[in-house]
Order: sequence, then structure tokens, then C-alpha cells
Amino acid sequence: MDKDLRFLRNVIDTRSAIHKKPSIPTYTYRDQANQPKSLTTSIGNATIKATQMYTGTKMIGIAQMHKSNAVPVFSDEEVIDIARMRR
Repeated sequence: MDKDLRFLRNVIDTRSAIHKKPSIPTYTYRDQANQPKSLTTSIGNATIKATQMYTGTKMIGIAQMHKSNAVPVFSDEEVIDIARMRR
């Protein structure tokens, strides 16, 4: 009987070790005392990006395929294809 109890205890311990729940991480509250200092100057260090504009000669226009989907057009065949498309 004692041997059976030791066996059962061993099985229970093994299974509980395998199916152990993951530990829940501890979260701490960051209060006003340990927050990083804010920048006190209002001077920016970034410049505005230049506006991009197409300057080539291959594009002949812009077509609207569906709703607000603007598509560049490079040939007369594309114009005809876009005009024949249905919704």
C-alpha cells in the first residue's frame, strides 16, 4: 500500500509540474516622482519635408478608377482600358 501511495504521489507531482500555470508578471505604477524630465525648451529640431512632385514627361495624366482611387496614366491604351472598366 505504501508503494502505491508513493507512486500516486509521484504521478500527481509530475503532472502538476508539467501543467503549472504561468506566473503573472508584477506591474508597478509610475508616479510623478520617477517620471523622466520633460524638455523645457520649445525649439524644434526637425525641418519640414519638401513636397514631392512628378517632374517627368512620361505621365500623360491622372485617371480615377473607383471612388477616390487616383491612378497615373502613361499611355493612350491605359486611358481606354480605365474608361472601359466597370464598377
